[in-house]
Amino acid sequence: MRSAAAPVGNVRPGPAGLARIARIAILGLVLAMGLRAMGIADDIVNLAFGLVLGAVAVAIALAFGLGGREAAGEVTRRWAQDYLARRGGNGPGA
Repeated sequence: MRSAAAPVGNVRPGPAGLARIARIAILGLVLAMGLRAMGIADDIVNLAFGLVLGAVAVAIALAFGLGGREAAGEVTRRWAQDYLARRGGNGPGA
C-alpha cells in the first residue's frame, strides 16, 4: 500500500514538488496573459482558464467525496481550529 507522502508520477512530495507545480502554473499564466495582451486567441485563453478552474474544482470535490468523509471532516476540523486559534476563539460556539 502506498503512503500519502509517496511520490506520484514525476511529482515529488514536499517543497520541491510544490515548487515545480507552482513554476509550471506561473509559466502557464504568463503565457496566457501574453497571448491575451497580443490579442491572439482570446476565446481560447478564456475557455482554457475556465476548463482548468472547473477541473480543479471537480478534482477537489472528488478527493473529498471519494477519499473518505472522516478524512475530509478531520481536515476541515483542523482548518476551523487553526482559524479560531488565530482569531482568538476557543472552539465552536465560543
